[in-house]
Amino acid sequence: MTEIEKIEDEIAIVKEVFDHEVLIQIERKGACRSCSMNMLCMGRENKAEFCVPKNIDLQPGDRVKLHISPESRLISSFLIFIFPILMMLFFFIVARYLFILSEPLSIVISLFGLLCSGIIIKVLDKKSAGKIRVEIAEKV
Repeated sequence: MTEIEKIEDEIAIVKEVFDHEVLIQIERKGACRSCSMNMLCMGRENKAEFCVPKNIDLQPGDRVKLHISPESRLISSFLIFIFPILMMLFFFIVARYLFILSEPLSIVISLFGLLCSGIIIKVLDKKSAGKIRVEIAEKV
């Protein structure tokens, strides 16, 4: 397993087992606690619970290694870190050069673009919560 693959794996605990899926609980990592956007992916709780497809025989209390697709991580990182900056630049350019407003006013409007990006991210997070591909890689 390469270093990149090791980063993508998370450890979770099986809470309940259903026919075709399992309810797992994952604890927030230290990197999540320092992230200013941590409420978007796991809520305000220290632990998050969600269902994933069951591909191996599991019992409640088992520890499993999860694999989160690199595409999901890349898209999430773009939305959280790059999208707000692009929105600020877009709002600044529109205010400054399309509406020919003063620079200080354009800066204030660009901050409104930052606020709008936060709202858009929150809405996209709610809509795409079930589309993130999380698989059980193995039983630990």
